[in-house]
Amino acid sequence: MRGKLGVWLVFGTLVNIPQSPILLGWAQAPQAAVRAQGEDADPLSIVIWVYNYPHVPNRTLAEAENAVARIFARAGISAEWIQCPVSAEEVQARPACQERMSEKDLALMTLPQSNAATRRNSDTYFGSAQVFTNGQFGHYAYVFYDRVEDPANRGEASVSQVLADIAAHELGHVLLRSSAHAASGLMRARWDKDDLHRAAQGQLLFTPNEAERIRAEVRARMEASARMRKTVSSIRSYQGSMVILRARPGNRAEVWPSGLRNPEY
Repeated sequence: MRGKLGVWLVFGTLVNIPQSPILLGWAQAPQAAVRAQGEDADPLSIVIWVYNYPHVPNRTLAEAENAVARIFARAGISAEWIQCPVSAEEVQARPACQERMSEKDLALMTLPQSNAATRRNSDTYFGSAQVFTNGQFGHYAYVFYDRVEDPANRGEASVSQVLADIAAHELGHVLLRSSAHAASGLMRARWDKDDLHRAAQGQLLFTPNEAERIRAEVRARMEASARMRKTVSSIRSYQGSMVILRARPGNRAEVWPSGLRNPEY
């Protein structure tokens, strides 16, 4: 669905879940991440803000986050998670995620159910992603939790596994800046029994080309974030050292350091 300002909301995951029940578990991915950057370069990392609107159980969510982190680690990127409040009460108790997102921040929005548009188009849409085509950084990936539960209810995959793979797929769209799908791997448009089996083995991953593009995107986001922090720091430093010219009525002007209380006249 094309929006304003060159942004695409990508309804990205058409998962062809096999009807025959298969039991899928978790496999530990290799510990060593791809060393794509030089030894002296800063490690590539992203920060993912998690909005858990359907109140996915903590254990299920933690398993999914760990699996997503392993997928990105295989691409040479570390992931940090921030649990964001989803109600006014939670904001008061845990006021996280209230500041402006930095360029390296992403948001994983887990929604209770897909919207009417996706239901009309297909019963296999599992998520969507914000993809900009005008040079801006996208941030938001969406997972429709009611669709995630369907294969789990049929005994075909665990909820945490499906949640992780869909989340990584949609975050991949954001970082690849593309609505396109691949012929194989995590970014396929449709997953079959073999894909789910690879997912259980920790082998449903980004392709080498996708991983390289994602590393380049994360590096660009980190550099943009660092530039923004430097700019903000410079502005604050400048404001702290400013002097303000004030004049008493009918008298000579006096210079007062910025931030000091006005003189009593």
